[in-house]
Amino acid sequence: MITINRLRQIFFLSMPIIGGMISQNIMNIADTAMVGHLGATALAAVGIASFAVFMSQALVLGLSSGVQAIASRRAGEKNIHLAGISLYSGIILSIVFGLALFCLVYPFIPFFFSYLNSDLEVAVLGSSYWEIRMFSIIFMGINYSYRGYFNGISQPKYYMFSLLFIHALNIVLNYLLIFGNFGFPEMGTDGAAIASTIATGAGTAMYFYMSVFGLKHLQLFKVKPTKSDIVSVLKLTIPSGFQQLLIAIGISSLFWMVGRLGVTEVAALNILITILMLCILPGFGFGMAAATLVGTSLGEHNKEEAKQWAYDVVKVGGLVTLIIGIILALSAEWILYFFTNDIDTIQTAMLPLQATGGIIFIDVMGVIMMNALLGSGDVQVVLKTSLMSQWLFFFPIALVAVLFYHPSLLVVWLMFSFSRLGQGIIFGFLWWQGRWGTAKL
Repeated sequence: MITINRLRQIFFLSMPIIGGMISQNIMNIADTAMVGHLGATALAAVGIASFAVFMSQALVLGLSSGVQAIASRRAGEKNIHLAGISLYSGIILSIVFGLALFCLVYPFIPFFFSYLNSDLEVAVLGSSYWEIRMFSIIFMGINYSYRGYFNGISQPKYYMFSLLFIHALNIVLNYLLIFGNFGFPEMGTDGAAIASTIATGAGTAMYFYMSVFGLKHLQLFKVKPTKSDIVSVLKLTIPSGFQQLLIAIGISSLFWMVGRLGVTEVAALNILITILMLCILPGFGFGMAAATLVGTSLGEHNKEEAKQWAYDVVKVGGLVTLIIGIILALSAEWILYFFTNDIDTIQTAMLPLQATGGIIFIDVMGVIMMNALLGSGDVQVVLKTSLMSQWLFFFPIALVAVLFYHPSLLVVWLMFSFSRLGQGIIFGFLWWQGRWGTAKL
């Protein structure tokens, strides 16, 4: 039974994170809804390119977990002044990784995109979108490092406020640049990419301003990280980054496979992925809260408390998303009309969306368990589980189905969904075993 005090702690940590992440998904929804009015081709191009961007930036996104695990451990040890060293290390790694990834990916984007989708018009629009978004890669790494730091020290409200600013700016710029309103040039999908890039950079500037002028009590950047500090963050970042990369590659491969079914199916998939990300936001928010509570308890040398925190958060997160899933299943048609007025796209996405509503709560419980393992510092097992789930189950089975049987989008979507559910069950089993929390951070 969860006590009122524990419930209060869970919501205190998770609600600002969920609020900030909802604002992030509102940005994605705004992008999808606005671009959706440009037609199915533009919607398909931005959908594929968005996850190509995610894939190419995955390593720097892993900095969030690395910084958070160390920051929460220092907070549990009552060394809050040392938690900022992990953030400093994360920023250094963001610059190094960001520059390296930009140089490795940017020159070859048209070549890479040609393998993601063979439609010429989709490839032209998508490649341009991807190229523009690559200019924000360093900003993304820095912003995710700040996210990990604020969540790790149990101050997610700063992360929430910054995200609200970033995504409000992005929506305004989308409105101006996609459609050419108020005298701005009409840039279509390129306008959406430019808006996101500018908003991301503005968010980084806001974080630095907060660090220097608004959060002096945290003593950020007062102590320079040593080589061992940077290596500690790096050791946690690389497995987490690769796990993010596997997610991105998995979704990009999903777009590639569905692309063989038709442009309408890809447009429907883009909407489904956007809605899925919105619906599992509570899972990520509660999961990050679980990671902080687990890391802090381990810093206090209380493993049993850490274990129970994960179970309590799973109960709360599962119940919340069960309610969300019921609403989603009952309102599927109305929700789809918000994104597009293309009847074929709506009909293609209807049954997959209703199925998602029925099983989303199980998916979310798996996400929370995954984040609990990351918070304990056991990032290797998360990486291995993700690897097996995607590449030993989903990809080969779905590939055979697409190449030889030409299934409906519903069948491919259910394969993808059940691979995620299986992964979550494994995370829960690993947590129950209790072979985590031994990593020295």
